[in-house]
Amino acid sequence: MALTFISAGAHAAAGAGPISPTEWFILGWLIMLSMGIALGLRGRVVVFRDAADFGWVLAVAALLLGALVFSNSRLLLPIFLGSAGVALLGLSLRTAVDNPSPWRFVIALVTKLTLSVLLIGALKDMLNPTGESAGERERKRQSGMLWLVVLVPLVWRLTRDKPSFENLTRRAMS
Repeated sequence: MALTFISAGAHAAAGAGPISPTEWFILGWLIMLSMGIALGLRGRVVVFRDAADFGWVLAVAALLLGALVFSNSRLLLPIFLGSAGVALLGLSLRTAVDNPSPWRFVIALVTKLTLSVLLIGALKDMLNPTGESAGERERKRQSGMLWLVVLVPLVWRLTRDKPSFENLTRRAMS
């Protein structure tokens, strides 16, 4: 709470005027994301139950990005939004089972959705960077790779039920 007042005071002292509702929303979102990561690393919040849970999160993020891409289509937009809504409902139920407290549920859901969107964006930037020149595309590719280097181990640490190393090698050998 003190951070919010300090931030608001610094913002007003800079001569920028009062903080807009959008800035308050972003600040609240970042605080919840930070809390979710910190509590998840300590094991007090289950951010990702297992790899299947992470797959559901990526599916929701991919469907929402698909809805954004096809926002002008009268046929595809409702399909993408409806599918994302059903997948988000299933994901919310799984998260509620893992985190019965309403606060922990909200923090875990915000954290898992934010990390999945960041991960998909980083993967897109690495595999298909945009830019006018080769230098811009290379910088975008490097930025995407850097985000992946940070996000992948973080998501791995925030996953509660990880497959053991023996199971991973056994699957690879068969």
